[in-house]
Amino acid sequence: MEIQYDPTLPPNEKQTASDRVALLRDVVGERRHKQNVGLAIAALLIAIAIAVFQYCSNRPSQKPNESAVSQSPTVTSATPQATGSIPQVTSVPSPTLPDDGELGMTLEELNKKYEALSGRFAEQEALVTRLNHKRIKWVVEVLSVGKCHAGICVTFISTTGSQFKITTAEFPEEFQERLYAFRKGDRIVLEGTLKADPYNSVWYVSSTAFELVPPKDK
Repeated sequence: MEIQYDPTLPPNEKQTASDRVALLRDVVGERRHKQNVGLAIAALLIAIAIAVFQYCSNRPSQKPNESAVSQSPTVTSATPQATGSIPQVTSVPSPTLPDDGELGMTLEELNKKYEALSGRFAEQEALVTRLNHKRIKWVVEVLSVGKCHAGICVTFISTTGSQFKITTAEFPEEFQERLYAFRKGDRIVLEGTLKADPYNSVWYVSSTAFELVPPKDK
């Protein structure tokens, strides 16, 4: 900006011109100051942006799986070395009942096993529960036939004439005609499944088959 000075001006105009020049200088200085501040802020933002970009581009990328593998400790399992020969295992026959669902005992044998636990109530109850649902095939002697809540019930005793814990076989109602043809003392081959009543430590037989044993010739 160029300012021309005219010495011929009156004193009052010189003062007015001087005031205007001073005001103009102030306006120009203020504008230059604002421009400088704006440039400084822009330069600072650009510098920050460049620094952030350089930091992100120089940062090493790390996969999650590789990081987890690198941080997890390596555990080496120690395998014991055999110092001698491995002993051979000899299988011992199990004294328990067969696993195929068969009881594997006659009525007399079962009664003997139960009576051997006389006075040992917990063991008797455990025996009753353990033999639940075992299949049986016994020769028994008929005492009576009658209706019951399950259908038709046959009471029986051992062929030796002994009265045991198991005294009843339950049949469906469709067996009624055949069962009522029995007479006291008839012997039958009774087939069915043991049903446990652990509350009373007794069994009964749920039966769906039987066979009449022919009487011996006298």
